[in-house]
This record gives sequence, C-alpha cells and structure tokens, in this order.
Amino acid sequence: MKGQGEKMRKVMTVAALIVATATLVGCGFKGFKPVKDEMANWRLKREFNPYSILTKEGFNAYVQKQLDDFNECGIDPVDGLTDARHDLAEGYLCIENKGWYEDAGPICTQHWLFDKPACVEWRKERGLEHMPKPEWK
Repeated sequence: MKGQGEKMRKVMTVAALIVATATLVGCGFKGFKPVKDEMANWRLKREFNPYSILTKEGFNAYVQKQLDDFNECGIDPVDGLTDARHDLAEGYLCIENKGWYEDAGPICTQHWLFDKPACVEWRKERGLEHMPKPEWK
C-alpha cells in the first residue's frame, strides 16, 4: 500500500509540472494575448481636438468621440471589422476625414488596403497613383 501511494504522488507531481510548464509557455511566448484594440493606434489631429486629456472629463470626452466616430464610420472599435453596410477601406477613410490619423501613416498607403478601389481613388486624387506597393511588415 505504501508503494502505491508514493507512485500516485509522483504521477500527480509530474502532471502538475506538465500543466505548469504548458501555462508558462503559453503565456510567455506570444500565447494567450488579449485582442488588439483597433482604436489604440489612432490619434485625433490637433485642429479637431478641443479636449484636454489631462482632465478626467476631457479624457472621457476624447474617448467618447473616438467611439462615436468609429461607430459612425462602421468600424468596430475593438477588432476593426466593418458592418455589412460599409467597406473596410471606406470606413477607415471616413475616420481619417473626421480628423483621426493612424500612427503608421495614411491608411491607403498601407499594404493590406493598398489595392482596394477606394484607396486607389484616394491615391489618384493626391497624385500618388504611381506609388509602389509597400511590403508586409
């Protein structure tokens, strides 16, 4: 009886070590990451920004404007997907027209939306129709 209890303890210890290792590997090497916040990389141009984000009221108004603008343009503020009524490129162009800009630069100069018809037209209007397609980063 004594040998069987000791054997069971070793099995449980090994099982606990396997679970702990799997958890550490999953959390430590780009696993179990939260969803990217689509609004995080967008800033409001100064001429469109009457809010002081140093105050609680100003910060709340800034965030509310961001949520409202994203929703008006049909872009989900969390995952960046559009609703059925909007095209992705047109949604992001709508956000830019409301005074927002993305840290990576104009949305139509980025690889993933480069060939969308709305972006082709946007670049043509600005004389950028011969711009080379950017590489994936």
